[in-house]
Amino acid sequence: MCHSARGAASSVNGVSFQVIADRYRTSPAAAGVLESRVKLGSVGTFGSVPMPANPQITDAELAIVIPWILRH
Repeated sequence: MCHSARGAASSVNGVSFQVIADRYRTSPAAAGVLESRVKLGSVGTFGSVPMPANPQITDAELAIVIPWILRH
């Protein structure tokens, strides 16, 4: 709802998954950082629009979603 798969730095409310992948793809800590940001939320990483927390996402779902994001 907030992110597009590809495109400009800003999409609906947040940056595209492509922009996220470009920033984190080469970081060994990327998966852990992104898992934390998806579950707990964040603000200030890509501007002032906050990323809301998603505590309902399971570890099994994160194990699918995070690698998918990083492949963009």
